Amino acid sequence: MTISVDNVTITFGSPGAEKAAVCNVSFAVEQGEAFGLVGESGSGKTTILRAIAGLPLALEGQILVEGERIERRRSPSMRKRVQMVFQDCFGSLHPNHTVDEILSEPVSIHKMGEQQKRTLSILNEVGLDSRYRFRYPHQLSGGQRQRIAIARALIVEPQILLLDEPTSALDVSIQAEILNLLSCLHARRGLTIIMVSHDLAVVAHTCSRIGVMNRGELIEIASRDNLASGMVQQDYTRELLESDRVLTGGFADQKIRASIARQGLSA
Repeated sequence: MTISVDNVTITFGSPGAEKAAVCNVSFAVEQGEAFGLVGESGSGKTTILRAIAGLPLALEGQILVEGERIERRRSPSMRKRVQMVFQDCFGSLHPNHTVDEILSEPVSIHKMGEQQKRTLSILNEVGLDSRYRFRYPHQLSGGQRQRIAIARALIVEPQILLLDEPTSALDVSIQAEILNLLSCLHARRGLTIIMVSHDLAVVAHTCSRIGVMNRGELIEIASRDNLASGMVQQDYTRELLESDRVLTGGFADQKIRASIARQGLSA
């Protein structure tokens, strides 16, 4: 399921006082690829993700999914094919609904049938058993809530998964669990993934190509290997890499990999 973002500009504000959050951004993601967007808060990366998800925005340019243009009113098939996991895994889950209700709703909306079977299957796939089925979000840990958010997105069998800072609210050991889960799901389901984060290590763990956003512009796209070796073109990208080295002692998610190794999981 290929994605094409073609010369996209997104503005906010009232007429005559508009401000561009995204400026002339273009990139393509191939079927089955995991592509990342990194940058500081306010760089426009989440805005692009929301535009791909089809949320209503003042957009110029076009976004295509397998040749079909993303419109403000998405078709039912497009809503099913493209699913998003939001940054706030607690706020995105209905506080008065059980896990069973949360997971059953999208199955019902898309008229897929076999709700119980699908619920039990997807819980198992994200590493939770049937004991969690009738719990409420406040009865779950942060990592468990994020697994439920991922399960809700995947239960309708999408081809594209959009991830907005999927580990930002989690400690390092839980980040490792979630990233390992996402890598396994990516490989098993052949998903096309776009992940945004301010953390280079998190994105590099999952994504083979990474775009760097700065002040609404996509200034560079580099492979994971080139980023790890410092073979980049833009000064801003070098600053991000240097910041990562200062904070973590080196690029390439060493802390996350150490946590994975302690858990006996495959990176």
